Amino acid sequence: MKTIIISFLLLVSATAVFGQQINPSPQLTKQDYIRKSKNNNAFGWALLSTGALSTIISTVHFNFYGQETETGLNTGYFVAGLVTMGASIPFFVAASKNKKKAISLSLNNQPVPFIINGTIALRPATSIHLKIPL
Repeated sequence: MKTIIISFLLLVSATAVFGQQINPSPQLTKQDYIRKSKNNNAFGWALLSTGALSTIISTVHFNFYGQETETGLNTGYFVAGLVTMGASIPFFVAASKNKKKAISLSLNNQPVPFIINGTIALRPATSIHLKIPL
């Protein structure tokens, strides 16, 4: 029984390891990265402003009434605002990374030497440039 289970696990892992994608994911272009950056940035600002508004309202409400309400709703709004502001940070980081990827990816026509009739001639060839910052 033990050998059957081990051989079954090896068979399953072998099919997963040597399997190929039928539909590989398409490469993202510069415009895709810019769009992703703008969407992440907008969502980050929405989370940050909502969290700040909730925190400010709960602080003003606490200072106006001078004490906590019975339900603890004021503290809940304050903590929810802080959590929402903290949740905006990963979206700003992702927006920055996508913007850097968009900047580093570009298409250019580079002159490439070709041998034509025994002489070397330069012909333009489309190439993708990927700048890797060090």
